[in-house]
Amino acid sequence: MESIIVTDENKVSKAVKQIISAGPDALHVICDFDRTITKAWSGREKIPSFVAILRHLHVLGEEYSKQSQQLFQHYHPIETSTTLSREVKTLAMDKWWEESSQLLVQYKLSMM
Repeated sequence: MESIIVTDENKVSKAVKQIISAGPDALHVICDFDRTITKAWSGREKIPSFVAILRHLHVLGEEYSKQSQQLFQHYHPIETSTTLSREVKTLAMDKWWEESSQLLVQYKLSMM
């Protein structure tokens, strides 16, 4: 991918070899889909979420990107609303998470 920047190719190559050598049972991937453990901003620059990256780069295909964008357009205004109650927003965010997760699995991104 053109958007990936590798500052130390030897280090990355060594890490990839270690991952392959250890096998799939030793591999654990943590993705912060909704930025609960990572930053949304770095200075004045907005950092895209993992799902946004998948959506915008069409990693899982055009249809995934289209459906994911539809979910975003529906739920993001609810998330950022200043007039809806916390209860309404929480229920909607739970539903958004569930629907997004199902979509990721449907398009073959495995989640554990």
